[in-house]
Amino acid sequence: ALFCFSFFSLVNFYDTSKT
Repeated sequence: ALFCFSFFSLVNFYDTSKT
């Protein structure tokens, strides 16, 4: 489940950076 959290965090960070 750690990789899932990491992926979600990465996507969230990417989305925030995109904005």
